[in-house]
Amino acid sequence: QNPHMLMSPDMEEEIVFELVSTLLNNKDDFQRYLVGDVPAFTDGLPTIIRPKSYFHPGAARAYQALGLDYGLNLFVAREQQRARQHGLEFYVPDYMQKQLAE
Repeated sequence: QNPHMLMSPDMEEEIVFELVSTLLNNKDDFQRYLVGDVPAFTDGLPTIIRPKSYFHPGAARAYQALGLDYGLNLFVAREQQRARQHGLEFYVPDYMQKQLAE
């Protein structure tokens, strides 16, 4: 199950905003209609390993409106948390450090 959605850059910002907002605001309802691990799908949406600048403006606006971090920043934060839980440190490679600033 791929938790990532790709939006055409040609899609109107408002349509993408509504689509992503609806998915994230109605996680429980999707349990009735989707087969598989719905929380993994909806929780995975914002974690694509790309800088925030790669996200469709409508998706970025939806995550921001919901107070959610997204993109590479979220991925690094989750990996750092997982590493700490195991008494480890998550090393962020130089190329990722540069992308985090984007």
